[in-house]
Amino acid sequence: MRAAFDVAVGVGAGTAGPPGPVGPAGPPGPAGATGSVGPIGPPGPMGLTGSAGPPGPSGAAGAQGPAGPPGPGGAIGPAGPAGSPGPIGPSGPPGTQGPAGPPGPGGAIGPAGPIGPPGPIGLTGPAGAQGPAGPPGPTGATGPVGPAGPQGPAGPRGLPGTSGTSAGFTAQVGLPSSSSFTLTGFVFTQVASLALPVGSYVVTAKVVLTNASAGVAAVTCVFTQSGSGSLLDWADGSLADATGSATLVLHTAVQVTGAGDEHVRVACQRNSEGLASASFPQMTAIQLGSVTTPGP
Repeated sequence: MRAAFDVAVGVGAGTAGPPGPVGPAGPPGPAGATGSVGPIGPPGPMGLTGSAGPPGPSGAAGAQGPAGPPGPGGAIGPAGPAGSPGPIGPSGPPGTQGPAGPPGPGGAIGPAGPIGPPGPIGLTGPAGAQGPAGPPGPTGATGPVGPAGPQGPAGPRGLPGTSGTSAGFTAQVGLPSSSSFTLTGFVFTQVASLALPVGSYVVTAKVVLTNASAGVAAVTCVFTQSGSGSLLDWADGSLADATGSATLVLHTAVQVTGAGDEHVRVACQRNSEGLASASFPQMTAIQLGSVTTPGP
């Protein structure tokens, strides 16, 4: 053993050889004593969620909650069959009287009653306003001879002449006319007219009025003068039913100044609804030398 070692180790100062290989590990040594507990490390990351466990048992029923709001009304069902009428109840006390209803429509107008007798002639009213000029009347009859001119110088005495007519008493006559005029209710219609020159006159007129409708009819004729429209005379009459007739006569004195007052007119009307006619009108004017007007 010694000789071998000497050979292996040698003597002298040679360099160290390379380290030998690591030997096999020896058996573990005995466990050392447990050291003290170290500090708690930080919490680890959250693990994945596990699968759901089985449902637990049902809990006890809770208390009843408050009532909810009412739902919408359902559709109205079909009407049921009518029940049999019940017995009539006792009459109640009478109610208070209601207000008067509106007036009913007016009834039909009844037939016209008979025309009463003509009333007395009223007082002459004031002259109305002058109406519009009427249409031109028919051509009047030839006027009278004008007044005599101024006296000329005295001539030689001649033989006695025949008696002449008085210039202050000249007659104007309107011949009866065959024209017929229709009279309507409450409207005056002119039936005759005379145009007179300046002077003073007595004027008379007559006209025949005939009924042309059923029932008795009252009629009126008036004398008027152009210009002022003065009412000179008035006459009333009554016509029998159907074709009854009457003759009315008017009479007046009138002065003509030539200022638009030369026409003297006769107009007539029927004083109720219906028709009448005026025929054979005639006017006569007699010229006078003067007319005396009575004082107040």
